[in-house]
Amino acid sequence: MKGPIAGQRAYAWLLRLYPRSFRAEYGDEMQDVFSSALAEASAHGFRLAAAVWLRELRDLPLNLVRERGWGAGSGAWEDDMTTDSVHASRGEGSGRTEERAASWREALAGAGLFLFLPALVGVYTAMYSLLAGYGVRPSPLYAMAGSILFALMVIGLMAIACFAWIRGFPRWSFPYLGFGLLVSLLMRSTAATGATILGHDIGRLERLLWQAFVPALIVAGVAWLVTRSVQPIQKLASDVWNDWSRISFVLYGMLPIALVLPFDETHGGSLLGIALFLVLGIGALAYMRSTRPWQRAAALGGGLAVSWLVATAWLSFYWHGRQEPWMPAPADGYGTAVAMSGAGAILLVLLFAPSLLGIAHGVHQRTR
Repeated sequence: MKGPIAGQRAYAWLLRLYPRSFRAEYGDEMQDVFSSALAEASAHGFRLAAAVWLRELRDLPLNLVRERGWGAGSGAWEDDMTTDSVHASRGEGSGRTEERAASWREALAGAGLFLFLPALVGVYTAMYSLLAGYGVRPSPLYAMAGSILFALMVIGLMAIACFAWIRGFPRWSFPYLGFGLLVSLLMRSTAATGATILGHDIGRLERLLWQAFVPALIVAGVAWLVTRSVQPIQKLASDVWNDWSRISFVLYGMLPIALVLPFDETHGGSLLGIALFLVLGIGALAYMRSTRPWQRAAALGGGLAVSWLVATAWLSFYWHGRQEPWMPAPADGYGTAVAMSGAGAILLVLLFAPSLLGIAHGVHQRTR
């Protein structure tokens, strides 16, 4: 009898993972059902008892996500991490929209991507410097470490995207969606030609181009199994229609990669890259704390403009008069500044292009 009793105590501990209100309503009933099933199975041998436990452990993660994350009637849509729908500020047909300012918890969640990336760069740089200090030359060890960091980043993005989907795509989640989408696109394009990401050679993935989108398919599958509803997608479409700056926030999440690309073939720019990511993070914080689309657009535009101007200045001085072995002639800092300025202008246009949706929304509101 010790086995079933111990199993019942373990199950009682697992029930503590559910919300308190859920335990108060269903806890005793769930404990009784499990205890009966476990006692009956144990009487017929260990294998049946193990099957009961495996069934419970299989269902536990999805049940916890449903009850703590987006359970029907649980009120999860009303907490401060999900309630960010747009309300008209001057009547239903005014066309002007205003949304409550995000809490600091939401704001930090929205800026989390731009805080996580500096940490990732810092860890890799510190690891590289540490190994170099001990005389360890570039080897498969670097590739392995880079691969582990990259895999952790992808897994983290998948977890955040799945959580965001289940919670109805709250506003703080949009930059993660943009960053993850661009990572998938880059994995697909670079796999065809070969590239090295964080020391990991992905040139051997030439026949696996479509696999770059497997993480997105996994996220969609898990989220659908949990929600069994199209309501998160409907909420996403409604929120984007009411606030075009959300699309800009998706594009803003792609900027860290856009900022990294010009630094290819440069040396000593790690600290600057960290600083630029933090500037983007400040823009994301300002976006989350703003209440109107134009204020949010200004926050994102400011983050892009400041970070891109700093990057342009640094790269112009870096390349001015410099000639690498693969270059036929010394580089021109002025030419670098012109090229970076043109690229920055294109990025600004793309960042504000979703405002056309806002114009369409305003016209629709006035004609109702």
